[in-house]
Amino acid sequence: MGIIYVLTCHTTDEKYIGSTMKTLEERYRRHKSDKSCISRHIIARNNHSIKQLEVFETDDRKKLEKREQYWMDIIPNINMRRAYTSIEKRKEMNKIKCSKYIENNKQVIRDYAKQYYYDNYKKSRQGDMRRKAWRRSWKPDCRMGFYNDFLLIKMDLFE
Repeated sequence: MGIIYVLTCHTTDEKYIGSTMKTLEERYRRHKSDKSCISRHIIARNNHSIKQLEVFETDDRKKLEKREQYWMDIIPNINMRRAYTSIEKRKEMNKIKCSKYIENNKQVIRDYAKQYYYDNYKKSRQGDMRRKAWRRSWKPDCRMGFYNDFLLIKMDLFE
């Protein structure tokens, strides 16, 4: 069984929406002791209340998070993260994030690529040399007709 709750500040009218698989009292105690949660701003003002929004009958945490996200979409809140994001939405958000990063760091990326090229120039040239050496060893065989013998097969053999 899951519980979806809202923590409301009566001073600023900010709301924090959360969910728990435990009791509401246990979760509230964790909010008080947790220094990293955004709800600490509401609790620090000492003018707040916690109210149960819904009792959601499930043993699956993902389903509870989906339901919590439903309430987060309806009620304006100060939550920093989404409770649930579909894979498609996550991929879309990552594309946007990557394109913004590239746009903001074009020069840094160019400098890195340039430095990488200079640092690995010798290695790339070694590969070219190996390919050229292979070509040099292969060409004389072609000139001697070693590979051309395959082209001289008479077609009447296949009839």
